[in-house]
Amino acid sequence: MILKTLCISLTICIVTLFSTTINAQLDAPYFSNEDIEKYKSHSDNKMSETKARTAGSPESRRLSGMRIETKEKAEKTRGHKEKEYWCKRATFYKNKIERAESEIAAAEGKLTELKEAALRETGKKRRIIEADIKKIEKKLKEIKRKRKENEKDLNRLEDEAHRKNIPSGWLRCQFDW
Repeated sequence: MILKTLCISLTICIVTLFSTTINAQLDAPYFSNEDIEKYKSHSDNKMSETKARTAGSPESRRLSGMRIETKEKAEKTRGHKEKEYWCKRATFYKNKIERAESEIAAAEGKLTELKEAALRETGKKRRIIEADIKKIEKKLKEIKRKRKENEKDLNRLEDEAHRKNIPSGWLRCQFDW
């Protein structure tokens, strides 16, 4: 019985609490533009009056023309720099991949030669050649891992460029100046 009374009183308290916060939100003050005009100070209008006076003058039109030209020039320069940036980043990874592929080709050629030489040799010389073969295989594995890592980095760069709406030609350094 006591528990039932406690639950009911707790429910009543919660309902009362929330109903007062809702009523407080409904009774929030409302301000119109007329209210804002009442409290507006004289200094708020100074900037707009100055702009209105100088907007029609020939000097202001000449300066605005110069600003447009410099803005266009700045945008063009920024565009060139951005193109170069993406081109250089992509070229960096492509060069690393090419270097790794040439090292892989050289290591595979040397590995083939050593395996052929190991077939011809016996005894102590053969063990030495087999040790060299293991070293080159280990080096080859490491080079392949680096190449794969660089390919992943290049793919990440391409994904980043795609997310930023960069044309794919910029990554291939194909753009018109």
